[in-house]
Amino acid sequence: MQFSDLRISSSTRMQLNITGPDYKQQTIAAQFLGYRPGITLLAYVLKKPLIAIQRESKVSVRIGLQSAIIQFDSVIEHIFEQPFFYMHLRYPPSVVVEQQLRQSPRFDLDTPLKASAEGAVGRVEVSGRLLDISSNGARIAFKEQLFAEKVTLSSMVFVVGMEQELNVIATVKSVASTADSAAEFVYGARFIDVSPAQKLLLQALCYELQAATPS
Repeated sequence: MQFSDLRISSSTRMQLNITGPDYKQQTIAAQFLGYRPGITLLAYVLKKPLIAIQRESKVSVRIGLQSAIIQFDSVIEHIFEQPFFYMHLRYPPSVVVEQQLRQSPRFDLDTPLKASAEGAVGRVEVSGRLLDISSNGARIAFKEQLFAEKVTLSSMVFVVGMEQELNVIATVKSVASTADSAAEFVYGARFIDVSPAQKLLLQALCYELQAATPS
């Protein structure tokens, strides 16, 4: 498979596993900026690496797409720190599908959550927890029964080491009982009308959770 066949959009998250001339390794997060076929790829580094990166270092690149994780090997050809930290990577002769993902794989994620909706006396908010998540929905738990079939869900999640706010509208699709005394009501929720920024955050979060899941 050729890189150009993937039609990767700008700002897609990349994981760069770099091996320096001294064989020291480090993994950094980056975003895809663009490419020139047969010549180079541009990668924006989200956080300046703690260990200095050198030209000609080998790099294994992993990119999480909606349906698969792809991988290819490259070499760092140029490094620029102004106006922001970015690199030129040697254009890969081919890419491989490292892992085929299910349509909407679910990943365990135990983190605080708030659900809010308009009620009879104004906007009402209930605290609960996220139990698992996918790019299309989640399993959520509360001590009390939800008051609406359409709610706004908000939670602080960590992506690339940074805390970011996940804020999406969801419809409650099902409800189940649980033996967990801290959460009497468990719901399946489906995300709707997700903004492009939140969609990107969901994909990046699921990619990180996928990478952290033992195979």
